[in-house]
Amino acid sequence: MINVNFHQLKKGAVGMRSCYVTSVLRNDEGTYFAKMHTQLEKALGFEPGSEVYFSWIERKITIGGKTESRPELIVTSISPDAWNDLYDLEFYLGDEPGSLASVADILGKNGINILIAQSRTTMRGKKAEWTMSADFSGFSEDPEELKDILIKEIEKNPDKSKKEYLENRILRINNRREPGDYVQIRRSGFYEELKELKGQKRKIPFHDRSTVIRPRKIKDEEVDTLEIPQSVMQMLSEVFHTAPQNIDAVVMIADTEKTILSLWFPHHTEKIAKIFLEIDYKPGSLAEIATFLSKKGVDLLETDLNILVLGDRCVWKVVANINGKEESPCEYSDCRSIKELKKRLVADMKKDRIEAFRGIYYSSEVGVWTRKPIWNLPHDKEIVIERGQRGEAEQFLQKCFNSFGSEVKAILPYMDKTTLDYLDQIPKCCGIRVITSIVKDRKKCLEEADDLAKNRPFLEILELALKTEDDHYSPLEHTRWICSKNLFVILETDLKRSSLGSRDYSIEVKETGKCGGRIEKFEKRWDQNAADLEKEVGMTVIRKFFYRSGVRQ
Repeated sequence: MINVNFHQLKKGAVGMRSCYVTSVLRNDEGTYFAKMHTQLEKALGFEPGSEVYFSWIERKITIGGKTESRPELIVTSISPDAWNDLYDLEFYLGDEPGSLASVADILGKNGINILIAQSRTTMRGKKAEWTMSADFSGFSEDPEELKDILIKEIEKNPDKSKKEYLENRILRINNRREPGDYVQIRRSGFYEELKELKGQKRKIPFHDRSTVIRPRKIKDEEVDTLEIPQSVMQMLSEVFHTAPQNIDAVVMIADTEKTILSLWFPHHTEKIAKIFLEIDYKPGSLAEIATFLSKKGVDLLETDLNILVLGDRCVWKVVANINGKEESPCEYSDCRSIKELKKRLVADMKKDRIEAFRGIYYSSEVGVWTRKPIWNLPHDKEIVIERGQRGEAEQFLQKCFNSFGSEVKAILPYMDKTTLDYLDQIPKCCGIRVITSIVKDRKKCLEEADDLAKNRPFLEILELALKTEDDHYSPLEHTRWICSKNLFVILETDLKRSSLGSRDYSIEVKETGKCGGRIEKFEKRWDQNAADLEKEVGMTVIRKFFYRSGVRQ
């Protein structure tokens, strides 16, 4: 069995994931707030009770040959005052129990707070890689001198074997062994990308530029919302000469990301567990937990650290072999289930007085572990939706759309504003091409298309319609489907809010490879000119782009 693990990549520095709130709402008391997008649920520090900070930037957008300025309200969970202290670190170390803990211990002792971290085993038992974004605001020395600081930490230790262990297995800083073993420290791409916003701080008093995420009821549904200070909305309306309620381009800078490809061959006898440890957010906490696990012989295969609430707590996802290694067997190798493992871990941490530990939960049983997406969609699946079950349909479609990872193609004969809302659940890395015929409320749809297109490679919506003798329009294509490279979703109703709960119908999911004929016809229709279409169908054909942005490769 081969396990291949993917994370998104941005070469060199840490990149940014931009998550959008589709609109700014206003209640009867005149308070502006934004409904949190589902993509933010696991984002850096965006949890109920978290404090976040506002900045803004002016974007130039060209539509139909006309260029206009639009404000983007940028919300971060890290204070702008701390952006200058954000650095990216890459460690290449030996794959041994305790190596990660030793690095975390050195960082913690130097006041360096780890924000986000990912580790992976590149060569089982030999090499591992640990990449992170860290806050150096508590570090007394210049970050460029960190290598020297780390070497001094090693030199201070009189124990020769410990020194040799650190030098050879943790931080091979001066290339004593192999050219590929080292630590890299560089200023974070987070800062480089957003430093132009630092000057905006003068325009809004700092104490008026933060807010707290709070639950709120919207149409009897409790959701997390982001309240926007009145001073922020007022300033934007003055600068851009528009009413505050017309400002709806809100960009959530939510997380950092890297791309990692892990390829490993676990032995069939290995016991692999995936657990989530909730720990204190402060320097040294990760080192305390990692040291505890290494003493128990837990062999870490992959880790992922994310903040829940800044200054309070974070969660550390650990994928580990609880058989341990031959020379370092794990104390938990006899556990028969994750439930038993959790019970013993909690008991041992209390016994050892691990203060940083908050709690533990799990997502799968102990056994040979196979990486799966958060939601694994089986191929060739069909669900039946009955009248009034719009919620079930929306939930199923969202899972399908969230699973897309390449160019998306769709035939949707009838569209309205809500169609574009549903399409916005497709990851931002995906370009979208749609063939449609009838677009209801075109002005609102154009506004929604602007939001849908932001941060995408491209968005193209082509109108193909038949024109009758009495000047009525009807669809050229009557099928309804949407697909990416691997997933093909067929609908028996329109992708509109009003249609998804109005009657009985089914939604069918297939492998895209089994629907090659539909894809070929889509490409044929996309490339055909109106004259050729009219010859083929024997009627007048209207062919025009309703919306077009970006560049399709």
